[in-house]
Amino acid sequence: MNNRRCHHWIAFVFILIATIGARADELDFGTVKSMADKGDVNAQLILGNMHLAGQGTPKNSAEAVKWFRKAADLNNARAQSALGKLYAKGEGVGKDAAAATKWLTAAAEQGQTDAQAQLGLVLRDSGLGNKNWVEAYKWLNLAASSGDNAAERARDILANSMSSQQIAEAQRLSSEFTPKIKQPSKKKDAPKKDAPKSDKAKPTSPKVPGESSTTNAPAKPSVPKK
Repeated sequence: MNNRRCHHWIAFVFILIATIGARADELDFGTVKSMADKGDVNAQLILGNMHLAGQGTPKNSAEAVKWFRKAADLNNARAQSALGKLYAKGEGVGKDAAAATKWLTAAAEQGQTDAQAQLGLVLRDSGLGNKNWVEAYKWLNLAASSGDNAAERARDILANSMSSQQIAEAQRLSSEFTPKIKQPSKKKDAPKKDAPKSDKAKPTSPKVPGESSTTNAPAKPSVPKK
């Protein structure tokens, strides 16, 4: 299999995993490993999941951490989320609240719902040494606004221990949140103010089927009922 075909194959498999949950044991470990060694970030993420699940290769959480870190260093949000969760649990690596917070925050700020939910739990749990209820509520609220029911329940339980001022501040932070990494705009750059106007009307670009004109910012979270 040549490099071009390998890249297309890895991209296709990654889409399957992300969208329909393709099983890691259905993948060819050797092919994924080869692409990961060459720096393919999607292959590194898949390889980390294969090591973590013990599919296609013996289960090895430390190896999973290794490959997740490689992809996380390349700013892959899914890998950052996976790595943060392992640090939070102490699986394959020493339990480290600061490292868990670092990687989960990197993913959460890119709009990863699962990372937002996990980060909220980490910041809520004083046992991990990073207790911050306002930030915890903020991230749980954002995950809840994306449809995470468990995060919604955790947020509402947390709210019972918070003051109205804390909740109001967390709500403000939630409403002002915008993912740091957005999809590239399909619109052409607007002409400069001093550019001469054209008498001819510019043709309108055809709309891609299924494409939404809305942004990818989460819906404004609602205040839970007390």
